[in-house]
Amino acid sequence: MWSHYDRGLNRHERDRFAAIIALVRHLERPNKAILDAGCGLGKLAERLLPFGEVTATDWSDAGVKAACQRVAGARFFTLDFVRDDIAPLVGRFGLVVSSEVLEHVGRDNRLTFVRNLAACLVPGGFLVLTTPNKEVEERLPKTPNHSSEDLSEPESWHQPEDDLLTVGETLKVIAEAGLRVLRCGSATFLEHLWERSSKFRRLRSSLARDRLGRDPLDRLLGSTRFGLYTVVLARRERE
Repeated sequence: MWSHYDRGLNRHERDRFAAIIALVRHLERPNKAILDAGCGLGKLAERLLPFGEVTATDWSDAGVKAACQRVAGARFFTLDFVRDDIAPLVGRFGLVVSSEVLEHVGRDNRLTFVRNLAACLVPGGFLVLTTPNKEVEERLPKTPNHSSEDLSEPESWHQPEDDLLTVGETLKVIAEAGLRVLRCGSATFLEHLWERSSKFRRLRSSLARDRLGRDPLDRLLGSTRFGLYTVVLARRERE
């Protein structure tokens, strides 16, 4: 399973996507419609296809064009979730996923963005959201592009500047958007050791991985808030 999912991913993408899929595959969703909000090049959308009918959006025309070319089976279109009309998507999806987007929308737009994600859910639908943990990120040695996409990105497509959130800020904005937080975990652990120690990298590389590519350390720490990426599962209450 993960041998297919792992192709074309950097380590940070693999860790985040594994955490997302580990949640998604066990959810009893009200329908099979999935929205990937902020899909970038479509890497996550491609890996969500076994779980339902995937619609994926991004603010960048260039990103959406690249996603359409590399991923078959999902519906892609350009949409800015803060500024554009989301009416065609409202109340349609049993699952909305948004990975590494909240930190790009700007502090003043965070609540609008998450409220719009919530509006796309049917009652009883789930949101899975990931975003960098500001408190962990700020402690890391500064290495260039440690969480960047691969070099196949079109040069005309780039992310806005990061405005990182603490775990508390992430949970607060999700709750203020009217969603009930069910779980808060994280992904990508001990990044300082990984970046600085070749012995540590070799040790972790030797550990057995599960079908989602997670080693025992990933599984052990996944329910904590120690990772570089915050991973939140929330739900829209049934009416």
